[in-house]
Amino acid sequence: MTPEDILSGIHADAMDCLQVNLAVLADAAHGPGTHLRLGAMMRFTPKWTDPPTVSSTVDERLCEAESLLGLVVTERHHDTDRLLADRRTHYVVADAYTLPWTPYFQQRHMDHSFLVDAGADEVVVTDAYHNDTQWGAARPTILTLRQDELRAILSGQRVTSLLVQAGRLPSAAPDPAPPDPGMVSRYVAAYRELPDRVEAWDRLTLETWLLARQHLLNAVATGTSEAADPWRRLAQQAFVGGRRLAAGRAEPVELFTALEELLLGHKCSRKVTASTADSALRAQVVATIADVLRLPREVVLGAARLADLPQFNSFRLVDVLARLEGATGVVVPGTELTAETLTSVESLTALLARCAEREVSHA
Repeated sequence: MTPEDILSGIHADAMDCLQVNLAVLADAAHGPGTHLRLGAMMRFTPKWTDPPTVSSTVDERLCEAESLLGLVVTERHHDTDRLLADRRTHYVVADAYTLPWTPYFQQRHMDHSFLVDAGADEVVVTDAYHNDTQWGAARPTILTLRQDELRAILSGQRVTSLLVQAGRLPSAAPDPAPPDPGMVSRYVAAYRELPDRVEAWDRLTLETWLLARQHLLNAVATGTSEAADPWRRLAQQAFVGGRRLAAGRAEPVELFTALEELLLGHKCSRKVTASTADSALRAQVVATIADVLRLPREVVLGAARLADLPQFNSFRLVDVLARLEGATGVVVPGTELTAETLTSVESLTALLARCAEREVSHA
């Protein structure tokens, strides 16, 4: 298989930036679909930092890759010259702030992985990361750079270069462990009670993003793709709630209950009531979405879910809500920003109608 074939077979939208390029190595070593073994291990074991987190370090991802994917680290160094002189594929971790092919370039410092195949004069960089960010989109890519270009990109920072080779593929992944209710309660309470509320929601946005990706990979691995939808909606709700809180609005506290329910394997109990909004409000919602996404209104009307629309993501949803509030004069409380109210044209229309009716009754 070519590198392009391997890249196209990776479920990159279900992994983080450290995990995803180990997935490329796994499929190259053991065959297509090997990386889905990562989705079989559903264990909620947060690290008890302040606040706790489900994020993984480089070493934790490498241990996971060895136990589930049969990938073994045989060499590790921090020498860029040595990396560029070697002719084998290396798994490299550097600061995303310095990597011009990522949307984090000169925007955010964070560990980011990619693969390097160095030649005499040129270097092939493979990066399977897939994500939408406020600075633009990251998509799986293969690019060719001059040796001196990559050397300049990596200069002045600590770069970790690893030779990761195929070992014995484990016979089976461990069975998923049931969540511990006490651990779940303690985890959620840490974010509910963190004094700095803006920081709490900023961190919670990342946590729900990581959990959503973990559950999506599990859903793909087990053939239950719809099981990941509540997690995707929850992560979107956390992002929208955090952005609005930073702008001085109330936080959607119901998210904490929804998070705890999902972590325990329960379905979220809150449902959206049927809309009685008039057609003019619905038309305004459709027109606003179409304008923000630069789509024909017919395309918006034909989508059962907002998530099915091209270019739709959490960043666009924030724009849609801001424009609708400005155009209608309706203020949507943070408590109304639930997974169900942010799903479709109908749910957004119902949300605005309900908030408008409440404002009139309290006038």
